[in-house]
Amino acid sequence: MGGGAAVRWPRVVMLCAAAGGCSGAGTHATDGPGAADAGEVHAMGQGGSDAGAAAGSGGADAGAGAGTAGGGGAGGAAGSRDGGTTPVGPIACAGAPAAPAPASQWINATGNLAGMAAGCTGLSYVAAQPCSKRVIAGVEGHGLWASDDSGKTWQALGAGGGSAVITNAVGHIVFDPAHPEIFWEAGIRGTAGLYQTRDDGLTFKQLGTMTFTQQVSVDFGDPARATLLTGTHGMKQLVFRSPDGGGTWTNVGLNLPATAHNGETPLVIDAHTYLLGACGQGDGVCGVYRSTDSGATWTLSNDVPVSHFGAPLWASDGAIYWPLLSDGGLSKSTDLGKTWTKVVGPGTLVGLTPLELPDRTIVTVGIDHVMRSSDGGKSWQPILDPLPFRLAGGDTGSLTYSAATRTFFLSHFDCGASKVLADAVMSAGFDSSAP
Repeated sequence: MGGGAAVRWPRVVMLCAAAGGCSGAGTHATDGPGAADAGEVHAMGQGGSDAGAAAGSGGADAGAGAGTAGGGGAGGAAGSRDGGTTPVGPIACAGAPAAPAPASQWINATGNLAGMAAGCTGLSYVAAQPCSKRVIAGVEGHGLWASDDSGKTWQALGAGGGSAVITNAVGHIVFDPAHPEIFWEAGIRGTAGLYQTRDDGLTFKQLGTMTFTQQVSVDFGDPARATLLTGTHGMKQLVFRSPDGGGTWTNVGLNLPATAHNGETPLVIDAHTYLLGACGQGDGVCGVYRSTDSGATWTLSNDVPVSHFGAPLWASDGAIYWPLLSDGGLSKSTDLGKTWTKVVGPGTLVGLTPLELPDRTIVTVGIDHVMRSSDGGKSWQPILDPLPFRLAGGDTGSLTYSAATRTFFLSHFDCGASKVLADAVMSAGFDSSAP
């Protein structure tokens, strides 16, 4: 659809059993088609080398529409159609978890991945599948691994016949909120930068010929999941757009100002409106760039040094929270990225991706604790025991929360170790519904 009056579409509210799949249930009208409730799941990779990236055809089915789905739970990047701008919040799961939250002390959840020989980032990323006990970890050179027992044991994904082999440093996973068995993986280095699975990780398909893909964003307001946007690690003017679910790609980064820094972190608002975080190593003008014409032109809307690896959170109330470089703080927009306010200054939060919990509070990693805000980022309080480790550079790790097990998972790596650290993943219990 193009411009003009907004169209009223039924909105599918996802109800997911704590132990299993999701289903569409009960609809009510909202602006924008197929915008299901879902939490954002983001993380980051590591590494700082030059890389080429090329647009090409990788072939992909166009994605799936809103409706019912089985499989291992869902989360995902926010998105909406150009008839409505409905953000995607946490999925509403049917029923409470069967067990209370584990203790708030951090325990090791690295399991059998500990000591595995790996590339620079080792275990670079963890993501919990909402409405499922499953947690997914990415290991550079060894692809994706899944744990259904809170990190005691891990099994390799992509073991099905004909699956593409993921060798990159996994830096980002985006789950389809209506079809949790479908998700996208982006990573740097390796043989390719972007993959998709449509069978809950049994097999993966390479999308395009880009490399050093730092993050991907999908238009989940479109039932066809047609619009995808990727950022490229450490490179200027390399931002790739697909209008057909990953079948073909165009470098819309060439339309960025020549002075713009590395375009690494995309956020699709709708089929035509995009935000792009640009910063990192090297030189150029850091900030959030905005396009309202499918990437044909870009303007700088926020001239702050955004996080190198941390991704933005588009919360259920419509606010967008963008982490800043190192421990620089947090910027917030309440008008879809047109204007920004710095709600947290330096020295409180590190540059990881913020999360929205089921109770709609915002959490992220601070200097020595996980930090939580219940007032839209105005104030922050520490939760859990002190962090089991500090993150080098502020963003060399990831944070995720499993609502099904009421557990946080925190990861980190050491680029000089060339292996999965013994304490690469740590977990701690937290009941977000408790007073």
